[in-house]
Amino acid sequence: MQLLKPAAPGAAIRGTPYAVGGSLRYRISNASLSALHAAGLLAVGDNAFAATFDVALAATNAAPAQQNVRVQTSEAVTIRVGAGGDPITVIGPRGTTADVTGTVALTATTWTPRAAGHLSIGAGDAGSLPILGIEGTSDSAAPYGSVYARVRLTAAGGAARYLSADCVGGRTGVGNPTIAYSERDNQPGGDQGCFTILAYLADPFVTVPATEPVAPPPPPPSPPPPGGQPPSAGPPAAARQQPVPVAPAATPKGPRTTIRSTRMALRRGRSA
Repeated sequence: MQLLKPAAPGAAIRGTPYAVGGSLRYRISNASLSALHAAGLLAVGDNAFAATFDVALAATNAAPAQQNVRVQTSEAVTIRVGAGGDPITVIGPRGTTADVTGTVALTATTWTPRAAGHLSIGAGDAGSLPILGIEGTSDSAAPYGSVYARVRLTAAGGAARYLSADCVGGRTGVGNPTIAYSERDNQPGGDQGCFTILAYLADPFVTVPATEPVAPPPPPPSPPPPGGQPPSAGPPAAARQQPVPVAPAATPKGPRTTIRSTRMALRRGRSA
């Protein structure tokens, strides 16, 4: 199985929720289908295929750090088994093929970057899925991995048959062959202790830059009140001082003075 990134993941902003989708690609090889027929899970004739996937997603530099999603197949797929188990062909939206292949869209999840830098999202760590109900039973499973598939195969006119696929990123082996396989998986009463797992962290399927938020622009100036003057850019200029008219001062008047002169008259031969 493979997680695929969305077509245009875009960019994220610190402190702002970021929504991302993506998809899950799955494949069951023709050799695996032959093994399922040998195990009695595929009947001769037509078998309808359907699957449910539980996926644990983990993020770096984001809150929350992990989310789980559940998705189901929606395409009509038929696995046709020939007499004696050969040939096995798959009839689906892409025509007739040898393998079961398909892609399901992941439910969108929302992550909030905690800091500027990068936001990365990928499959969670091994064992990060919660305990899940097992479809077709009243029991539950504790998956070893981060992707758990429950496959339903329904023969024409027959009952549904189920199988589980517990997907771990890493290397697995049988550590204690005395412990029998159980669909309950990694829990008491299951096959806990049967397998050895050397898990590794898968590469993220989405990595986007996380930037700082842009400061909002300053608000525009307030409009002037109705009928008033718009606010000026600075203090008003001082009013020009008009000269004050001054009345002319009155000429002071002193005491009246009479000047008399003595007239001298000249008379011929004598003076008077």
